[in-house]
Amino acid sequence: MVFKHYLNKKNLSFISFISAIETLVNEEYRDENNKIEYSCNKCKAIKDSPFKCEVCGNPTWAIGYKFKEFL
Repeated sequence: MVFKHYLNKKNLSFISFISAIETLVNEEYRDENNKIEYSCNKCKAIKDSPFKCEVCGNPTWAIGYKFKEFL
């Protein structure tokens, strides 16, 4: 029972860590995120973005790029 309680705390710590990083990255790229245009506001399909795919040129969220630049 104690081990199970420890695992739940460990999972919560990891989720908190990821959430904190996500918040910091969003703050860092706030201006760029405001420039993203959606073709559908409900499903958040991207129409235009300052971030483009290097291969096909389609607009992307660039989550990996933002995370790497932030670190």
